[in-house]
Amino acid sequence: MYRDCAVSKVAKRQKLVEREFVSEMGRTCVVAKLEFVVDAEGRPNPASARVLETNSNTFATALIASVEKWRFKPAELDKQKVAQLVVLEHATRAKDPLGRVVSTPRSGAPMPPRPGLNDLACEQ
Repeated sequence: MYRDCAVSKVAKRQKLVEREFVSEMGRTCVVAKLEFVVDAEGRPNPASARVLETNSNTFATALIASVEKWRFKPAELDKQKVAQLVVLEHATRAKDPLGRVVSTPRSGAPMPPRPGLNDLACEQ
């Protein structure tokens, strides 16, 4: 297993499936940074997944539960597919208990989820 700085090509996200979750009160944007191993076939190892940072435990728990459904293009080292330790930051708009996207305080209009790789993904 290699870190991203030790491979020729890093593992690339191809499919990211989120589980449904209900946000904590007052959260409009939820963010979680996870670390996990992606094997040489592009499959994440759910047993290796851990939360590094989050502003929503329910969101982080939902992401950890969905790791096994994700797919990546595997990392390469000298044209050989190898396992890589991946750090992924994911953000989305929070939903209320009825599944509606939580409104932003600025506009009051609901916003669709916007997955991203940093905590600015929820900003307009």
